[in-house]
Amino acid sequence: MRYQGKGNIREYIMQISHLASKLKALKLDLSEDLLVHLVLISLPPQFSQFKVRYNCHKENWSLNELISQCVQEKDKLKEFIESTHLTDVPKDKRKDKKRKNKEAADTST
Repeated sequence: MRYQGKGNIREYIMQISHLASKLKALKLDLSEDLLVHLVLISLPPQFSQFKVRYNCHKENWSLNELISQCVQEKDKLKEFIESTHLTDVPKDKRKDKKRKNKEAADTST
């Protein structure tokens, strides 16, 4: 499994945890540390700084801590992308886009 960057990251990690519990029923026990590393490996490249930050920590995270940290990181990435998009679009294009949206709304009514 790989996280594609879309959807709820908490649910994705819970799916991996659920698969691990199924394996445990088959007498193949995966440690929580291994699960954390499997999740980290499956994250997309935009989480690379997050992975580095984890590797620099001296403590290992539990699965619940990983979920919490991943949700925070995804929110940061989302805010960064939105703010970058807003600063990337020139003012003229924003006005043109608003004008086109307004014209489309006028013609639809």
